[in-house]
Amino acid sequence: MNSSAAACVFRESPSLWRDVIQPKEHGSWSLALEPVALGLLVAPSPAGLALSAAVITGFLLRRPMKLAWRETSPARRTRARNVVFVGGIFALAALLTSAALSPAPLWPWLLLPALLGGVFLVCDLSNSGREAAAEVAGASAFACVPGLFVVVGGGAPFLAIALGLTMLARALPTVWLVRLVIRSKKLGRAVPLSALLPSFAGAAFAGVAALRGMAPTLAAIAIGALFVRAIFYCTPVARGFRARTIGFCELGIGLVFVATVSAAWLLESPQP
Repeated sequence: MNSSAAACVFRESPSLWRDVIQPKEHGSWSLALEPVALGLLVAPSPAGLALSAAVITGFLLRRPMKLAWRETSPARRTRARNVVFVGGIFALAALLTSAALSPAPLWPWLLLPALLGGVFLVCDLSNSGREAAAEVAGASAFACVPGLFVVVGGGAPFLAIALGLTMLARALPTVWLVRLVIRSKKLGRAVPLSALLPSFAGAAFAGVAALRGMAPTLAAIAIGALFVRAIFYCTPVARGFRARTIGFCELGIGLVFVATVSAAWLLESPQP
């Protein structure tokens, strides 16, 4: 087979990962995987490993589901539907395994993230997955995940709620901030002060929680540092950043945040 024929075959058979599965939004990796990492670090358990497989698979099924619903190419749509079928079975099996290994009922804790995830899915399938409501719903759904790891690991409900709120204080302000920063760049305008409000609210909430012994002090400091980062994004220096640069910055910030918060919770034991 000559080189031109080989190239033609390659184009007709693109990688399943790149063509159907790989998420296109760089920021989605952090928002989806940070909660999983935080949950596994703070509350490791066999049930948690099964839960992580279910969550990660569900995250990777987002693009195939959209392609299976909206793709116009029959061949590509078939590939996407096959991925959804196989991946859906695997995710369901992993979730059922986690629930079976969990010492406490898992299903009541799944209601809120399932509802929020459903809102995002409806928006995404209607091609409005990048609207504010969809991004907030998706980020909030994944923010609930660390609490699920606590539940299946046999931890206290208080810890599950506190860890979920901590992740929420990272996820929601980040979505709002990055959204407004990138939009302001496209419009050639200064970043509005409203971009800082969720980060300030998260820092204030974390500070009060730490003072009342409901969250580790180090975790509150980490959330406060996110507010400082938000202020930096509004400076002239940060306005020169490309969207990809901001994405990589958030990836690094997310890694530091997860490491700091997990260490804080392991070193301190806030009580209700």
